[in-house]
Amino acid sequence: MSERHLSEISPSGNRIVGSHVFILLIFLIFIFSVPTFGQQISAYSDSWADDDGTIYSCGVTADSANSYGHTYWTSTTLTSPSGRTSSGWSSQDNSYNAYTRVETSLPWDWNDLGDYSEQSQHSFYCPTYGRTMSFYMSTTGKSGYSHAGYSLTGFTYYTCGYDIVPNCNVRCGPPNMTIVRFSSCAGWQLRIQPWYEVGGFTLCSSGLAYSEDSPNGAPSCYDRTVY
Repeated sequence: MSERHLSEISPSGNRIVGSHVFILLIFLIFIFSVPTFGQQISAYSDSWADDDGTIYSCGVTADSANSYGHTYWTSTTLTSPSGRTSSGWSSQDNSYNAYTRVETSLPWDWNDLGDYSEQSQHSFYCPTYGRTMSFYMSTTGKSGYSHAGYSLTGFTYYTCGYDIVPNCNVRCGPPNMTIVRFSSCAGWQLRIQPWYEVGGFTLCSSGLAYSEDSPNGAPSCYDRTVY
């Protein structure tokens, strides 16, 4: 029976910034200026993932000189490859420095890998003309996981040290890891770590990473996005 362990990895050895620290990186920021009745509306839409694998989407609509008293609001919907959805709506704002922001999220699902889509709707009501106008923005992301092999390089009374096998070019595979164990060390370890890619950047979620003994030798190395 194999054993599963949370990998104890030095932050400097991984491809994320810190370990178990909330990753708040905004990608694919689209600045959209709409000249409407002499005003400029700023809007953006983005997506990211945090260290526990939760995937987020966000939309913002703002007007820093809302002299006409427009009322603004924003909504966003995040959709997974299998069709799971999560939506959110902001409150309304008609102040001079109007700013509306909405955020929604979906939890990580190992059986729901592939392309995620986010669409935000940016709306405002103009009291002068009695009209409501809306426009849409979107981002896309991809979820998957890294499957990497590690070989035993050293041990102490209660730890086993491993290095990643040569030419194991996965998205999220630290060069080494240490496992706490008071029994004998296995010669090989398989390590699994989720990731989320958006805008050409990969976010590695170390909070869900785990490893297990590999009794049949060195595990193969690859990145999986769909089953």
